[in-house]
Amino acid sequence: MSYKARDEKKNHEGSSKDENRLKTVLVIQGGAFRGVHTNGMLEVLAENNIHFDSIMGISAGALNGMTYTAGLASIRRAVRLNTEFVSDIGYSNLKTIQEEHSLINFDLLFDGNGGDLEPFDFACYESSPTHFECGAVNCESGQIEYFKKGETEDMRSAVIASCSIPLLCPMVEIKGNSYLDGGVAEALMYHKALADGYGKIVLMLTREKGFRPAENSAARKALLRLRYLSRPNLQHTLEEQSARYAALYEEIEQDEAERKRGLFVMRPFKPINIDLLNLNTEQMTALYQQGRAEAELMLPALQKFLQA
Repeated sequence: MSYKARDEKKNHEGSSKDENRLKTVLVIQGGAFRGVHTNGMLEVLAENNIHFDSIMGISAGALNGMTYTAGLASIRRAVRLNTEFVSDIGYSNLKTIQEEHSLINFDLLFDGNGGDLEPFDFACYESSPTHFECGAVNCESGQIEYFKKGETEDMRSAVIASCSIPLLCPMVEIKGNSYLDGGVAEALMYHKALADGYGKIVLMLTREKGFRPAENSAARKALLRLRYLSRPNLQHTLEEQSARYAALYEEIEQDEAERKRGLFVMRPFKPINIDLLNLNTEQMTALYQQGRAEAELMLPALQKFLQA
């Protein structure tokens, strides 16, 4: 069975395609700290009272999706976190590696720092009428699994699993199963949104138009095989990742060119280049501001699309 066919079998439990035909969904891509560009875009949308019936996110897109579900104040917290506190959560922080055995400090992301960075507002998230779901890859089967607000007991762990980058973060245990970054299996939940029958789909990407991923280097392939030697299905999914991403990007651009009804794409106007070894406030602030500026330019067209 093809990857796309597997996705199309997984529909929303509790809602039908007929019900979703009149609903909107925001599908958010990941991309590690490229997600700061997404922070800027989401802030503009929230400031203009743009709401969606459902939000779907993968990897960093899962974190941003949960944040958008919780409202404008949570988005602004994320902006502050990713600019002022970037050295405490990012790849450049050796303390995070030593203490958390991970290159991302997930406790800081959700719990704050006990001082001037407040914890994530789970109360606002839970009370929001917006449906939210994210995806993570099951390390045993190598396939994507979805976790839904209101059905999954521990959405915090599900989002952390969705963001946990292979080689750089440990696996996350959820009900006896191990999970990693949903982006390993699915660049974004576009096929899921199509399968669920949403009438209007807004894709928020972190890659520019025309981008195609390069194949993994021989050294990275060797590291992945060694690290996940006991997980052959996960290895297979990792090996197919670049080809799967390229096919999806081509599909989206074709759907755009054919003016596919019910599709609106938001993406960076230019490549996002991040020096992961030198993350700093200036770099992250510029990326956030780029996201804001580009969203403001796209806003009239988006509003027209949603109101039509």
